[in-house]
Amino acid sequence: MWPSSQIPRTEHLEIFKSGWAAKHSLEDLLYETSSKSELFIRDTDRLTEFLESYGISYESRFERPQEGQDSVVGVRYVRAADAASFMIQIERLGFAVDPAPLVKCLRPAILKQAYVTSSELSVLWFEEQRHKSSPASIWVRDTAPKSSRSFSTVTGYRACALSDDDGVVALRVQSPNDQESLDADIWAKIELRGRHERPAEKSPLIVEDW
Repeated sequence: MWPSSQIPRTEHLEIFKSGWAAKHSLEDLLYETSSKSELFIRDTDRLTEFLESYGISYESRFERPQEGQDSVVGVRYVRAADAASFMIQIERLGFAVDPAPLVKCLRPAILKQAYVTSSELSVLWFEEQRHKSSPASIWVRDTAPKSSRSFSTVTGYRACALSDDDGVVALRVQSPNDQESLDADIWAKIELRGRHERPAEKSPLIVEDW
């Protein structure tokens, strides 16, 4: 366990202490650890869509009204576990972010709960699954790809991008310790032949900036 007193005074600690994260908190959380992560947060709509694709949504948070007060102003936040899950998903795409400080703060309390959310499950399984999870696939546009390009990210994740004449169509990112999933090059060959099942939703991620 990582006591909160041992965590540097970063956005991780502030989110843990308050239990909530505003959009600017998510921005700071990513800027602290990754210089390229700004592509997820450069506009509100894209960040909101990305969060929603993982079942994360903003909630209006209000200060408890004082006696006699009949109106309050709410501000949109995500819960701390959702912020941690967001970072975990970003790391799975090969970015050099570090969810560990926030995860280690949140985990002890979650272990005491009888029921958990999907984000809290991500926190509980983080250490066990880190760098070993199944590949993350993102379809930007529902069009047939014509070419592929494989490369490695700075964190050792293996990535393969499929493109058509207008740019990147899809991206598949495989964790460095995943030895069981289909190799990226084989996946690309299958997709280029048109034998794939695309998800109904499209990701807001603009892969050209990746």
